[in-house]
Amino acid sequence: MKKKMNSASDELLELLWDVYMQSPIPTFISRNAAKIIRYNDAVAELTGYSPEEATTIDVLIQKLFPDEEYYNNVIKIRNMLLDREINIKRDEFVITRKDGGIRWVEVSVYDILSHGLPTDLIIVQIIDITDRIEVQKALSTSEKKYRALFENSRNSVEIFTVEPIILDVNGTWLGLFGYSGEEIKGLDIRDTYFAYDEYISVINQLKNNGYIKEYEIKRRKKDGTEMNCLMSASLQRSDDNEIEYILNIICDISERKYLENKLLQAQKMEAIGTLAAGIAHDFNNILGAIMLNTELAIYDLPKKNQTRTLLESVIKSSLRAKNLIEQILTFSRQTGQGKRPVNILPIVKETLKLIHATFPSTIRICEHIKSNRDVILCDPVQINQIILNLCNNAAYAMKDRGGTLEISMDNVMIDNDAINKYPVLKPGPHVRLTVRDTGEGISSSVIERIFEPFYTTKKPGEGPGMGLSVVHGIIRSYQGEITVHSEPGEGSVFDVFLPIVEIEDIHEDKLLGKILPGHERILLVDDEKDLVHIEKGVLEHLGYSVVGKTSSVHALEYFRSNPDWIDLVITDLTMPDIDGRELSRALVSIRPNIPIILCTGYNETIASGETEELGIREILIKPFNGGMIAASIRRVLDANR
Repeated sequence: MKKKMNSASDELLELLWDVYMQSPIPTFISRNAAKIIRYNDAVAELTGYSPEEATTIDVLIQKLFPDEEYYNNVIKIRNMLLDREINIKRDEFVITRKDGGIRWVEVSVYDILSHGLPTDLIIVQIIDITDRIEVQKALSTSEKKYRALFENSRNSVEIFTVEPIILDVNGTWLGLFGYSGEEIKGLDIRDTYFAYDEYISVINQLKNNGYIKEYEIKRRKKDGTEMNCLMSASLQRSDDNEIEYILNIICDISERKYLENKLLQAQKMEAIGTLAAGIAHDFNNILGAIMLNTELAIYDLPKKNQTRTLLESVIKSSLRAKNLIEQILTFSRQTGQGKRPVNILPIVKETLKLIHATFPSTIRICEHIKSNRDVILCDPVQINQIILNLCNNAAYAMKDRGGTLEISMDNVMIDNDAINKYPVLKPGPHVRLTVRDTGEGISSSVIERIFEPFYTTKKPGEGPGMGLSVVHGIIRSYQGEITVHSEPGEGSVFDVFLPIVEIEDIHEDKLLGKILPGHERILLVDDEKDLVHIEKGVLEHLGYSVVGKTSSVHALEYFRSNPDWIDLVITDLTMPDIDGRELSRALVSIRPNIPIILCTGYNETIASGETEELGIREILIKPFNGGMIAASIRRVLDANR
């Protein structure tokens, strides 16, 4: 469990930190509420301490909380988090900066989840609320001091009546909401609320309680933009208990909400990936039985037979279903599969299907695919990532007025003359993928920086600016090139060049694989009874002696009683009681040289060192036909001689 937890938390850590690193909110990530493993620049700016000076939470607490009372409070929060008593904790504290300065801060502690369970990671965010606290203190002392803080506060402050008319705001408020000083005179405060009902809710709470503290609400800027805010308001009454005005301090938390949503989205996508893997396992078992049963029926039919033709159509449809499941898994994986020779055309077509289904109707999508069977050395997941990033950027450029998105793919020959134009490329055949849009275009000054990490022309909260830099890095790792041509108001054209590799044949699913017979003795293990029955029938048809078991416990008992009789073990990965890994480990402990083929409904990554330790000679991805399993058996048995 600990190993899985660390893996999940490390994946989430790498996925999220690029977003948090650019955030103006001081943020650090700790493992097991002890060691600080990530620390953005905003923390150093707020506290004055560098990452080298605060390597653990205890060290940072001792530096920031010299007062014993506050120190004990923070220790309590950390211990509660370790005991899983809370998921999120917010509180206010006074910290002492390295230079001796005192600041009021709000500390938020987030417990990162994976599959709904806590990991060993926590995220801590520190928001400087000194201005808000000082404003509240100043109101109870002198008008002069209040006014100075009011005007110079970095938080937005507004004063309004219950009529409701704005009486006064500070400069920060004007900058946040987009009004001028003249425009707010006599302005109805309700014009700055996103919903009238929310304003009524605020007024009712103030009338009942006299104040509200850190009330989360949506407010509206002058241009109609929605923003998430925290409000702390108080009702000011006269000596005769009449309401004079309402003082409200506003903190824009749109960036924080964006980061929280990114965290939730990352956890959601992880859950979707897990669900997809489970569905693939069950569906591929069913699909495997259909394919193998159909093949058995075909074996006994002459080649020119109408029934055989119909059954071959069943296998073709099954292979299409298998490819569909593989595509679903491709989109749900958190990591890539590694570079391998891949026919790029099916990947492009499947990705375009997704784009057609998800893009708005205001964007017209045109395809011009002239390329046919082009093999490149790549990771299929990263090819999806390239296409989706380029198309999403094009869609963003056309979000206001709509337009046309054109995706084309063809072949080009890069000769010695073309090298001058594309110095990164090597001479030879290339696939050219072009994404063209009719959007607003890109200025020359922006084009020079679009592949830089974190550089973006999007508004805050619309993305971290990593898409094109990631695309650029992937393409360069493939020894390819990406170019862009654009003029303001005339749209943009991105060209991607990827080298074609000269490989005569790559692995593809055959309708009926070549049947390689044998005579050895096989122990077949799978918890699906129907699948064991049909696989046993196929292998016996090929001449093998087969013992089928639907229980890994019974299979282990049988092998323990007959260790020298078995020549090969074929076992499923996901089974109750003892899974395929543990079964393989137990079999090897009895007979170290026993060859094992591991079958799985999805391509779960297993390290090469682990496969050798477990005696696993090959991993066979379900569903497979008779030719695939026969070829795998012969490769393993012949290599074991």
